[in-house]
Formats: sequence, structure tokens, C-alpha cells
Amino acid sequence: MKSIASVQGWTLDIAVELDRHSMGFAGYFLRASDERRQVIAAYFAMRLPQVDVMESSAMTEHAQLLLGADHQRILIEAFGKIPPGLRPCLARAGGQPHEPRFYRYLHDLLTNPPHQMLASALGRIDKIDLTRLRVLKRLPEDLASGRLAVIMRDVDYVTSALSLIDLLVSANVDRDALIGALVKVESRSQLSAFWRRWALKTTFPRHPVPPSSFYAPIQDGHALKASALRFRNCSERYLAAVLEGKAAFAEFQHVDQHVVVHLLNRRGEWVFESAYGRQNRNVGAAVRSQVLEYLAVHGVFERCDRQKAPGRWEALRDLTSRVTFYDEDDEEEQDG
Repeated sequence: MKSIASVQGWTLDIAVELDRHSMGFAGYFLRASDERRQVIAAYFAMRLPQVDVMESSAMTEHAQLLLGADHQRILIEAFGKIPPGLRPCLARAGGQPHEPRFYRYLHDLLTNPPHQMLASALGRIDKIDLTRLRVLKRLPEDLASGRLAVIMRDVDYVTSALSLIDLLVSANVDRDALIGALVKVESRSQLSAFWRRWALKTTFPRHPVPPSSFYAPIQDGHALKASALRFRNCSERYLAAVLEGKAAFAEFQHVDQHVVVHLLNRRGEWVFESAYGRQNRNVGAAVRSQVLEYLAVHGVFERCDRQKAPGRWEALRDLTSRVTFYDEDDEEEQDG
């Protein structure tokens, strides 16, 4: 005898109720194969939403049908028309029944697929649940991959991914090449690395300061990464800010010194944030002065933070700014 599976929730309640009218039904349901249990659950979802108000004879008829009919007959009684792929999907839906809307959603998706690739992609998902169905429905036809439907964790992720694809294309990334590479991604960890790798292929917005023989704006993602590796700094972390037009980087040469120039966009006005050498080391005053002089010619000046409001004890700061905590007057008072 097949062992009893642990089942909880709404289907167990219905099975117990049917057992009252057809003894042994609950045990049959719990011992059924995973596929059979999913087929019965689909029938429950479509035909038995309110068993507590059904007459005893009707309950008995339902139980006898589910005990004796084959899968195809039960699904026809549940849905009327069975779209191709429905039963194979139920066979891969696991051992635990899903919530009722899962079965309606699956049937509707297969009956009215958004594109021709959906059924094929759905057939490549090993374990189907409601989230996988929603993700797959949200994916456009050229991304309808069973593998992507699994590694993209939910619909919100898909929405963000589609938005990012549009942004990357707007920044001169080839869409066909991007999509071709994306459908080959095999895991969530690879997916995270994929976005960053392809973001490096972007072209940046126009740099606010023109280039010269000693001032070289960083104009794309690969150049930003190369600069970060060369100077061993964290400028690559600003990739999103640069693409948004909120930050910009350049390399500046003064005699035999090379430095990185970091600019920020403050409310539509570009300002100088900093200049630094390898590993974010400070640069000499002469180099800094040359950087600021060149930027000023093109309307970019050093950032001036808004002056802080004076505190209640500001007078103490003003009157003691040149006084240390030890001077000769203190010593004379102690001696006296």
C-alpha cells in the first residue's frame, strides 16, 4: 500500500468532507500519486468551492467520479476544455496541492498564451508553481525561457530586468546580443554578474568638460573599469550614478603625475568633488590647483557645502578658537 503523504490546507478539508459521504476517499486522496493529487486538486478548485452547502447525493457523486475516472475525464469535468500541456504541467507541480487560483491561472495561461513560445518554455520548468507561471507570462517572447522563469525570482524582478534592458539599449548596448547572452544564463549568481558585465558595455552621457591633451573624460563602462583597475580605486561602484548623469570621471595628467578627477551633478550644476591618485591617495597642491584651474575655465568649480547654522555655543567657538587648554596664564593662576 502506498504510504500516506502529508497534505495540509484547503484540499484536505474538502477530502475529509467527501470522506463523510464516500468512506475511504480521504485515504485515497492522501495515498494518490503526485500527479493524481494535483488533478483532483484542480477539480476541487473548479467544481467544489463550497462543499459545506452541497447536498449529500452531490457530494457522493463527486467522490465516486474522482475515485473511478481517469485523469483526462476528471480534467474535462473540471475545465470543460483541456488545453495542450495542462496535464504534463500538473504532473510537474509537486506533491503538495497549490492554492485554488493556481489551477485557474495555469488553465487560462495555456488556453490564451501571450505568445507561441510560452508552452515550450513552460515544458522546460521542472517544478511549476504560481510564481513561475506569473514570471513566465511577464517575460516577452524573445526571453521566454524556462530557465529564466526559474532564476528570475518573481514578477518584480522581471519588471526591473525589462526596465534595465531598455536602459542598456538606450546607452548603446546591442539588444540582440544582450538577449542572446541572457537566455544562456544558468543561475541566479550568474544573472547578477551578467547585469554588471553588460552595464560595462554602455556609453556614458556627455562629459561636462571637454577633453584636452591632459584631460581625458571617461566615456564608457569599460573605460571606467580600466581606470578603477589602473588606479586601484572604487570608481567602478559609481557606474549607475554616471549612467544617471549624477557623476562623471576623468583622468588628468600634470607633468609626470596622473590623477582621477571626480565630478558630481548637484541640482543640474556640475561641481568638483575630488582628485586622487592610486588607491585614493591625496594629490599634491600643485596638481589640485591645475585641475581646478582647467575645470573653472569650463564652468565647473569646487563644491562648497552649505554653511551649517550656528549652534547655541557658537560664541564659545569664536572666542576660544585660538586658545589652547593650557597656557601661561593658567600656570600663573595656579602658582598664585
